[in-house]
Parts: sequence; structure tokens; C-alpha cells
Amino acid sequence: MTDLVKENIFKYIQELEGIRHPVTSTEHINYTAKYIKERFEEKGLEILPNSFKLKGSEEYFENIVGLIRGKNEKKLVIGAHYDSVYNSPGANDNLSGLSVLLEICNCLSLGETPEYSIIFVAFTLEEGNPILYSKRNELLKKHGLVGSQERYVSWQTYTSVRELEKVIEQLVFKGFNYEQAARCAVKFTKNLKESSSQQLEKYSNDLIDMYTQYSEPSEMSLIGSKIFMDSYITGNESDVVGMINLDTLGYTSKEFGSQVIPEAFLKADADLFNVSLEKKIGNFLTIISSRNATHLVSKLTNEFKCNEKPVPYYSMNIQEQDVKKIFRNYGELMSSDHVHFWLAGIPVLYLTDTGRYRYPYYHTPADASDYLDFDFMEEITKKCVKFIRNL
Repeated sequence: MTDLVKENIFKYIQELEGIRHPVTSTEHINYTAKYIKERFEEKGLEILPNSFKLKGSEEYFENIVGLIRGKNEKKLVIGAHYDSVYNSPGANDNLSGLSVLLEICNCLSLGETPEYSIIFVAFTLEEGNPILYSKRNELLKKHGLVGSQERYVSWQTYTSVRELEKVIEQLVFKGFNYEQAARCAVKFTKNLKESSSQQLEKYSNDLIDMYTQYSEPSEMSLIGSKIFMDSYITGNESDVVGMINLDTLGYTSKEFGSQVIPEAFLKADADLFNVSLEKKIGNFLTIISSRNATHLVSKLTNEFKCNEKPVPYYSMNIQEQDVKKIFRNYGELMSSDHVHFWLAGIPVLYLTDTGRYRYPYYHTPADASDYLDFDFMEEITKKCVKFIRNL
């Protein structure tokens, strides 16, 4: 394994840090896609085409897919999304995961042929549908909630819109579709007493109409991973030995109280290594695994425990099989690209620092590389490489 793991991760993030949104930063998200493809090609990966259009758009979007052929036709998928939200440089979400993916690829390309073929996928449109983003902005303008320069008319209006969208998001986590969630959220706007409450209620009703036209959850977000599944996996699920999703995994803190404990953490047994949930110290990696991935998570956590630089982890294997119960009880852990693989019955390992539950700059303009723990990402990378080589 190269001695430049941390240096390379730092280089990737420095090169790509910046807003990578298909509406607000088209040039940089396209540059990022080109950069990823060039790194794959440099390492001799076979590039698999995976571009697509969205309903209501003539623009093409692209997942970047690279293949290292193994000794047999069984496949391991390693994924990380490369887009960001509209106003964030996205260093942690998700250049941290993308850079670990690129360096795992770099390390594995230097060694002997792996047992399984490995598909590396940089997903686009994880954060949402750009068509709906534009329509949402049009509705905000229509109802006077933002001005001509797309700035909110007041602080109260901004916080009310954000609270409304948070209510919708939380309901979606619980298993509601977006239309149902928006209908429930209208009740929230009726309870507001501020001057913009009537405009907010009208905005909410228009959101319902918009979401009615996009009934499938995969039309709202996690779009690229669904397209990839349909293109290369659906119908061949038994050929996939597992999927590793790397999303927002670069921030740690040694401060007491730095970790908010997700409600879902309290609903399943977990394996903890060097973790203090009582003190709420956010210094660990979280591993969420599907019921059929116990053999994989056991091998991975053994790697995290060994050598002179162990990685603290919280590992939760979700035994529930009923899809509705999974989303009702663990929906907050299903809001990333692994969900489509999970629902298809493919063994899943989801690696994260828990994002919004720890990282104070999640989905904000302050999500910068200054806050990342490069030693942490280096060890995650090295241990994932050993895990994959020993499969």
C-alpha cells in the first residue's frame, strides 16, 4: 500500500472543494466528474457509461463508473456521491467519502488482481433533483418569500421555510412519500402567527401539487444510484457480494456532547469499540449494515480493531426485514445511496460520521476542509483496503 494515503486524500479534496450543484455550480460539478474519470483512467480502470436525462430536462447527468476486473464475475460495489447541496463547498459531504473511494481505488489498482471484480461508482444527484430545485425557487418567488435576487425577505421567513422543509424531511424519513409529507406539513404553516404565514401556506399547497407529479422517491433524491442500479445491477443482484457506501465520514471531535445520538441508535443492538455514547463524544466511525451483511461487517470491524492505530466505531446491524418498519424505525439511516442496494437484497455496509448528528457545518457554506480529520480518513482507507483484499 502506498505511503501517500493521507497526502492523496488531501490532494483530492483540495482540488475539488467547492459547490458541486447541477444548478448553482454547473461548471464545477462537470469538472469534478471529469476529474474522477481521469483518476479512474490513470489507474487502468474500465470506464462503464452511465449518463441519463431527467423527466422535464434535456440535460445529461452522469455517474462516473470504473471497473477493476477480478478473478471471477462476482462484484463488490464501492460508492460515494460527488454532488453537493446548492450553497455548500461540500468538503465533508461528500468529498470525504469520494476521496476515500478514490484512494481505495488507487491502492487496489497497485496490487494483484482481486478475487472479485470491483465497481467504483461516483454517484451524481444524491442531494436532490435539480428540476425540482428550480421549481421550488420559482414557487418561493411566486409567493413573495424570496426577492428578485433569490434572497429571503426576512429572517423569520427563512427560518419558517427551513422548518417547513425539515418537517417534510423528517416525515419522509419515517416512510411517508413526499406528497403525504407535504400535506401533513401544511398543518405546520397554519400554526404560524408571523406575517408571511399565508404566503407560506400557499407555498406549501403548491409543493403538494409539485410532489404529486413526482410520486417516486427516486425522482426526488438518491437519483444517480437508482439509475446505476437499473443500468448494471437489477436482474443480476446475486452477482453482487456487497455494497460499501462512503458518505460524510471526515469529521471527528473529542469534545463531550459533540455527538447527538440518532433516535435509530436506540432501536437495535450495536457493537461498540472505544466509543462512549454516555459522554456523547463524536470520535468514531458509524457502520450501518443490512441483515445479510453480518459476515462482511465482522471482517471489517476486525480490521478497525487491529494494529497500532485502531479506529473507534459504532456498528449497528439492522435485522428488520419489513421495508415499512425499516423506514419507520431507521429512516434517518437510509437517506443515502446505499438504500437502493439494501432494498434489492444486496448486503450493505454504510460508513459515515453521522453527518448532521455530529458535524456542525453539515449542508452549510462552512463545510470546508479545515474541519476534516485527515488522520481518521487515512486509517479508514487503509483498513478498507485490507478488508477488500482479504474478501
